[in-house]
Amino acid sequence: MKEICRKALSFLKNMTVKQKIISASVVAVILITAILVPIIIVNTGKCDHVFDNACDTTCNECGETREVGAHDYNAADCDTPKTCKNCGATKGQNKEHTYDNACDADCNECNKTRVVQHNYSVLQNDETYHWYVCLVCERPDGENKTKHAYDNDCDTSCNTCGKERTTEHVPNSDDGDCTTAVTCSLCGNVTTPAKNHDFSGAWEKDESGHWHVCKNDGCSVTDTKASHISNDVENEPGAQLCAECGYESTVVIPHIHEWGTVKYEWNANYTKCTATRACIKNEQHVETESATITSEITIAASCVSNGEIVYTATFTNENFATQTETVEIPASTDDHEYGELTVEWNADYSDCVVSRYCSAGEHGDEELTKTISDNNGVKTVSVYDGSEDKIAVYVYKPKTSGNGYYLYSSEIKTTYYVNGSYGGNISVKTYDEEGNVLSEGNKLIFEGFAPDSDDSEFG
Repeated sequence: MKEICRKALSFLKNMTVKQKIISASVVAVILITAILVPIIIVNTGKCDHVFDNACDTTCNECGETREVGAHDYNAADCDTPKTCKNCGATKGQNKEHTYDNACDADCNECNKTRVVQHNYSVLQNDETYHWYVCLVCERPDGENKTKHAYDNDCDTSCNTCGKERTTEHVPNSDDGDCTTAVTCSLCGNVTTPAKNHDFSGAWEKDESGHWHVCKNDGCSVTDTKASHISNDVENEPGAQLCAECGYESTVVIPHIHEWGTVKYEWNANYTKCTATRACIKNEQHVETESATITSEITIAASCVSNGEIVYTATFTNENFATQTETVEIPASTDDHEYGELTVEWNADYSDCVVSRYCSAGEHGDEELTKTISDNNGVKTVSVYDGSEDKIAVYVYKPKTSGNGYYLYSSEIKTTYYVNGSYGGNISVKTYDEEGNVLSEGNKLIFEGFAPDSDDSEFG
């Protein structure tokens, strides 16, 4: 009703006054009719019921209700449940899509198509190709059908699917040596394995010697040809037979030596050892060899006890045995094991006693001598061994507080004789008044230095 009024007013705006008066009258009649007719209808009970659809039970005009029949449903599908043909009302649930398997693209209920992913994981093959098929539906993956792949022309199994085939090697030429394997010219694999020669067959022989030919098939290698060996004493007249192969020769054949006992002889200072053996059949046939000599001190000698040295003679001839001789090393006064020097001054520091002791014999060296020089109160003690070699220098300075002296520095030889001439090292230390070491190091004595000189390198 409101809409009708709105349209009427819009229409009136575009009219002349006369037209507006006429139209207003018409509109008034229409409005009165629209208002009064329903009243008349209601009052008279003659409503033309208006319903939304065949299933609507309430009149849109008067609100009167009616009874209707059951909904007329269409069948449910995979997208919608059961739906009334008249009013669109639904009932229940829509159907679920059903497929034959995980790879079926078309729904059995509604024929709608879906996107599927095949599981191409099952490998199949024929004589030439291999390919994958789906694990679920056995559909072949036609786009990936490929030829079999082998390592070489002799490979019998496909690297991808394992398809077996029959092949034959093509061997390289045999070199006639059974210790050399024969290989395939196509793949390089061994067709005939190498083996050891078999020289156990009959002797081959001629005037100059005898030998064996390898018995293995296809092998033509011979062992080393050896000279005939007589089975009689050498120079026996007439024909001689070889003791090894039985060859009969009119030429003299050397006999088989029958060696006697080996004799070994050392020289006086054990720097040479000679092995000798002679043939019993002919003493003029002699084998001899001078050995290689090595020595090892197994027990060192000291100033009070003997030591031992072992000399060993080795030979290249396997018939000569290694020989050893153990020789005593006499004790020697040159083998003292001296400890550190000690310096003991008298009360007024006018003289001192220098000594050292041998740990092996536990006795002092009586040959030690010394000289003392005084330079403005600084006392220098030079120490010499029995050969008058200078072995140490001590410098003493007066104490800054109290009486007496303290050791200011020491220089002691640690090497006395090098490569046939004098030389070596000197251990140098300096001290404070409490006897603590302030510094220490080494001096090199140049080669040829004479220990008993007053060279500035040492005292």
